[in-house]
Amino acid sequence: MESELNTEVDLCETDTDNKKTEKSIKYVDAGKVLEYFTSSLDISNNYTLDEYKKMITSAYKDAMKKTNKANKKSRANSGDVKKCDIVKREPTKYNIFVKETILHLKTENPDKPYKDLMKMAADKWNENKTK
Repeated sequence: MESELNTEVDLCETDTDNKKTEKSIKYVDAGKVLEYFTSSLDISNNYTLDEYKKMITSAYKDAMKKTNKANKKSRANSGDVKKCDIVKREPTKYNIFVKETILHLKTENPDKPYKDLMKMAADKWNENKTK
């Protein structure tokens, strides 16, 4: 139970379009929440229910911040990679052609907006494709 409170779990699910979606469930250390909560209490005061709610919410958020910082540091040090990392596809011939053509068109037409340059590149692709 103690180990569950300090861990972050990454789940991969497949939706109806067969695309991977990522859900992350984060657990906060209950001991830290109680520590922050008790440090904010003043025993000589009486509190309303709303005041208790605000204090416990604040304690939870503080503990979550500490947990997130600790998780980021441990991930950075361990070099962990998420299970659901998406691998990029190789660029298609069209992508490569457009990338190179846009660079040439930019030097020839520096004043044209990118949208027009893309149209010109697509037209050139269609011309080369039909030949």
